Amino acid sequence: MSFGAGRRLAPGGVHGSAHVATDTDAGELDEGGAAKIVGESEVGVRARDDGAELLLVETRAIDR
Repeated sequence: MSFGAGRRLAPGGVHGSAHVATDTDAGELDEGGAAKIVGESEVGVRARDDGAELLLVETRAIDR
């Protein structure tokens, strides 16, 4: 999960704030934040006091 360099404003990404956790990493996502989650079988999301709306997008790798 990348919360460092991958964090940038992404329209529709996050409204509010949330705590996101996997078996191997955890971090905070704030307004406009984004995270790329790779190779995790499970992800937990918990809204903070101000609530949260998240846009989740599933992608597949394509061999070219």
